[in-house]
Amino acid sequence: MEKYKKKIAAAMRLQGAGAILLIALFTVLRALQEGRAPLPEFIEGFHAGFFAASVVVVLIFMFRNLRAWKNTAELKRRFVQYSDERNIFIRNKSGAAMLMVCTFLFAASTVTAGFFNETVFLTLLGVTYFTGIFAVLSKLYFRLKY
Repeated sequence: MEKYKKKIAAAMRLQGAGAILLIALFTVLRALQEGRAPLPEFIEGFHAGFFAASVVVVLIFMFRNLRAWKNTAELKRRFVQYSDERNIFIRNKSGAAMLMVCTFLFAASTVTAGFFNETVFLTLLGVTYFTGIFAVLSKLYFRLKY
């Protein structure tokens, strides 16, 4: 259990650093855009929404981990869920880790492409949505099957 508690603490540190990094990245990208041709409003709005939503999601996970880290009963419940063999099997079967990495990389590529080409931006946006939907459906399928 102590090992899991240390893992939660490390995750909270990473999540805090990630939130700060996202805010800094958004600020730098906006500053670099100054003086260049203006972005279409849709892409500008997407960038603002994407970064704001990303920071909110990271902070939500960080505070959930903090609550579990402070509450022994919640920590134990999450440890049991984390170490459950059925859940581990489903995660491995559905390739959840790789799908999450791919979805994150596609999302980052989508934001980057938005600064350069609208067609590539929209294409990567579609790919990101498809990958995310596929990840959710895959997890649901294997959860129901096993």
